[in-house]
Amino acid sequence: MQTPQGWTQRPLGSGADSVPLLVREDADHVVAVPARPLLARDAMARPKLSLTLVLSRQPSIDEPSITALVTQGMLAFTATLALPGAATAEGLHGSMRPLFVRAARFSLWYEGAELQHVEAFGPGATAAVSVMLGREAALSVLEAIRGGPTGLRLRCAIEHAVGVASPGGSGQAVLEIAAGLDELFRGCLEGQDSSAFIHLVGPDAGGVLAPVPMRVVQRPARGARPVRAQGATSLARVGTSVLALSAAARPNAMTAVDAHTLLMDATVQPTRIDSSWIHHWALDDLVIATQTDAPLAERSLPVVDDPAAPLWTDRIDASLWWYAPVFLVEAPAPDIGADASSFLFSFRTVGHTMSGAPGFEARIRFRLRSRMSDETRSAWEGAGKPSARPVELGSLSVALAVPFRDQTGSTLTEAFPATVTTEGDTIVAEVSLLDDWVRLAYGALSTPGFQNRPATLSVAYTYEAYVPLSDSNLELSFELKQALTPVSMVQARGGVPPGSAYLDARGLSYRTPHEVLRFTRERDGAQSIDTRIAAPMFAIRPELTQSIALPEFVGRWRYGIQRLGRDASQTTLVPCATLGSLYVQEDTDAGSVAIGCRDALQLGQTEYRQYLRIDALDDPEFSVWRSLQQPGRFLLVPVRWSIARFGADDVERAYRPSILVYSTLDPDVPENNRCAVLASLIPDISPSKRRGLMRSLASLAREPIVTLINEIDAVFEYAWSLPSSLGIDVRVVRLFDSFQVTLGTGLDAMPQLQAMLQTSGVTGSVRYRLPDGSALECVLALDLNRVVGPAPGGPVEVELQSMRATLTNRIERAVNVSDLVVESADARIETVRVEQRLDAAASLEVSIPAGVVHATPVITMAPGDATTLTEIRSFVEDIHTNVAFVNLVNHANHGLATMSLQARLRGADHVQELVLLESTPVAALDFVLPLTIYLGSPVLEFAVTKTMTDGTTATTAWLPWPLVERGNVVSLTWALIR
Repeated sequence: MQTPQGWTQRPLGSGADSVPLLVREDADHVVAVPARPLLARDAMARPKLSLTLVLSRQPSIDEPSITALVTQGMLAFTATLALPGAATAEGLHGSMRPLFVRAARFSLWYEGAELQHVEAFGPGATAAVSVMLGREAALSVLEAIRGGPTGLRLRCAIEHAVGVASPGGSGQAVLEIAAGLDELFRGCLEGQDSSAFIHLVGPDAGGVLAPVPMRVVQRPARGARPVRAQGATSLARVGTSVLALSAAARPNAMTAVDAHTLLMDATVQPTRIDSSWIHHWALDDLVIATQTDAPLAERSLPVVDDPAAPLWTDRIDASLWWYAPVFLVEAPAPDIGADASSFLFSFRTVGHTMSGAPGFEARIRFRLRSRMSDETRSAWEGAGKPSARPVELGSLSVALAVPFRDQTGSTLTEAFPATVTTEGDTIVAEVSLLDDWVRLAYGALSTPGFQNRPATLSVAYTYEAYVPLSDSNLELSFELKQALTPVSMVQARGGVPPGSAYLDARGLSYRTPHEVLRFTRERDGAQSIDTRIAAPMFAIRPELTQSIALPEFVGRWRYGIQRLGRDASQTTLVPCATLGSLYVQEDTDAGSVAIGCRDALQLGQTEYRQYLRIDALDDPEFSVWRSLQQPGRFLLVPVRWSIARFGADDVERAYRPSILVYSTLDPDVPENNRCAVLASLIPDISPSKRRGLMRSLASLAREPIVTLINEIDAVFEYAWSLPSSLGIDVRVVRLFDSFQVTLGTGLDAMPQLQAMLQTSGVTGSVRYRLPDGSALECVLALDLNRVVGPAPGGPVEVELQSMRATLTNRIERAVNVSDLVVESADARIETVRVEQRLDAAASLEVSIPAGVVHATPVITMAPGDATTLTEIRSFVEDIHTNVAFVNLVNHANHGLATMSLQARLRGADHVQELVLLESTPVAALDFVLPLTIYLGSPVLEFAVTKTMTDGTTATTAWLPWPLVERGNVVSLTWALIR
């Protein structure tokens, strides 16, 4: 290859293992970068590579080659610019450091066509490439792994800084490198089990893609029982409370969100509709306190059995009653001036529309008063006028619904949010509109019968309440479960559930409802090893079951706290014939002038378009759209949604990935048991770019209001790229600020799903179909290599002190900080170059100019292995299991005085001890392990210490016992422990 200008090429290593480096020598250090992209490896030095070849059919056992059967392939690998570990040990003079990559564009090419590109940043920039390939390209990858020639090539354009690092930044340069996939992959599988990296799948007899190497028939997808029953609330145990699974997975609290936005949340469940005007609903945020001294245990809140009831009792004060208030629009009085009136429609002309008509901006003001409804007042008076108060309102919001005819002549309704201010029991709502929507609102509000449906004003709010629990609509999903073999120390089966299998310690047998398996101890006097007496070949494996029955749980706690909601609409008409003084034009030569009834404004039809893209603000991470209906409002559309982190204010889970792993059990059909991964996805927009966007919008509107695309009314369609062999079902719930995606699969397929999340990830797309007919699309990605947030500040906390900023990395992975964007009180923006790696929990200080009031770091994830599901320990369901040891050794035959045992799970530090008494031949140990380990290949390790009658002792080596293959009952024979 030709060496780029300003760089020299030096080999690292020798022979076939040599890696060429590009080196640039400065006065006090050496900067280096690989001369070609490299294949990344994990902590065990295994290549991060996966190739799945799809075959046209299952090959026969004696098939000499599968080449002719390949129809397509799926390639996933991770490329990196990280320097090999030997780089600093090779004697490169000076203080060598890796090149700080400000932006790297990895692109995969095949025969002159780009297949995919991925962006990466920071020193040792790393990119995960995942792409579907046609037959010839897939075979070319296979040839590359074998070291042969290939038409696939990986290119990388590296943008880096040149010049002196200082406030104000420096120049940029681009370095281009490339490599064929044969160079990347050659020799990478030497010493490895190739079946762990190259997978063959083909249709089985039922047409379902199944793995080829194992020659097993894939179980059909267990979709008979979904991850969550329709209409049921799934519950998760978190700390001292049990709460709705959806709420447990939310990365940010919902407290500051208005009620009409909450209604866009797919978790909202209607509870009752009184009429076409009054709706009752509930948020999926049920909380059940499971300790009597917990803060949620007893609160003064209404107990709501029926959300439409006129009065509710208090949970702890029998003399107190609660009611839901109603808000009624104040009718304007004809003898009150416009400024003091409860209603005002004011507008002014602003330029012209694209059709040449005058452009308008309008503000519409309404005043509403809170009071008891007629039904509540009647019930209150009938009860003797007890002490009663309105529920404490949360998320109060108002929206104006304007009817109109679109270009096809159909009558539709568009709702516009209002800004709301509260004045005692009165609220003032103000709605801003643009152009045709000013005309449409004027006609609907001022003229009776203007459309075939009226304009309406909707008031919505939430309130907290105690709600009764019922096992008919609750599911205990994320909860301590158990996989136990009951051990009965007496033949009466004490403590063993009727009809279940158990280990009978007295009778030395394993009993099921249908059969008995007996254990036989060594016979007396057997001085040699009796090979006929060994552990039973029958592996005893317990079923995964719920640790607490739902009826028992519901009966114990009875009530939980939940946020309920109410929205009510009322017709709004202010006739201009009698109240024309309340319709005012502000920009006339005479100042503000009442217009009364104007035919010119009564335009009932419009071309229905809601948003217009602002091309100048396009970014690789998002697009921005201007509202054509309300001034100062903008729609934000992320390009990608990625796994979120919990917010900085979450005391127990701050900065940790928002992923829950749990199992759902079918007590009647164990084959339907499923495992689920629930992840919350948020917009993958960096804090620095989000902050920059708000600065850009401030130049377009005095007080810009940004609406995330999930907050608007739209029809959602999803598509996913998943291997059918795993039998994965996907459930997506759209929240107003995020998506919650649940991947469900059989218990036996969970390890494969876990590996997929850690390597190539699971990718899908969402298409938004807006009411005006336009469509927008985003990527949904569940990839443990890409966990973002928390919003809005990101993973690095910034503390400002005088002329320095302290940056602290709050997440479990290292990050690269390229720059610090600082803002002064006078709105001056500067960029301070940092170019430092910040390890987990590490801090660094950066010098900044005087007068800085806000600083935003520009960061990327440092190269490294993805976070594993098991490492997200507190969010992986625990399984309580036991291991029973059956002592079949005759102590006298071997001169044994006593025996004891130490046991541990492989990979765990905790060791348990057990004394093995000949008089009590069965003893058990309890273990709690995460679901991801339990469903993998957990191995018990134990060592037996033998004390002989002559006083000598001997301890065995650690003996492995794979729990999946051999079960959780260990038969201790002399042949095993001698």
